[in-house]
Amino acid sequence: MTKDTEDFIARLSTLSCLDEVLGDLIKQAVITIENQSKQIEYLTNQLASCCNAFQIPTHGSYLNELWESAIMDPTCVASYIHAIAKTQLPEADMFWNIDDAEMSYCSIGEFLDHEISNDNLEVGSVRTLLRAKKLPDIKIKITNIDDEYDIDYEIVDESMEK
Repeated sequence: MTKDTEDFIARLSTLSCLDEVLGDLIKQAVITIENQSKQIEYLTNQLASCCNAFQIPTHGSYLNELWESAIMDPTCVASYIHAIAKTQLPEADMFWNIDDAEMSYCSIGEFLDHEISNDNLEVGSVRTLLRAKKLPDIKIKITNIDDEYDIDYEIVDESMEK
């Protein structure tokens, strides 16, 4: 065998090894991409299944933009959830002065009126108010009253009554 032939065979052998290595790398890349694609599809489906938990955002609104981003990119889901949750929080409807929690107020204005009428306010003073949020009314159904007056009840889901 000539030196040129030996060099040629060595080069073919090297190319064959490179071809195998490249083939393995390509297979690993395809598997990784398939797994990521499945994960994205799973997260998108999970988000879509949650969409009924929230009010459908108005087309063209900021929330709608966040929703569309979340559908396209699951990493945006948290931003959408936080934004929609902020819009659904009820306003506080009861306030208490932290220094006098016995007295409740229906608004900050009512608290300020009370404080100013008692000459307890100065410009620059800082007051801490405790707040409460009113929850929706619920219906309960009494399911049992035993001889010792232990009472069992269940919450009635109004959406099931309709």
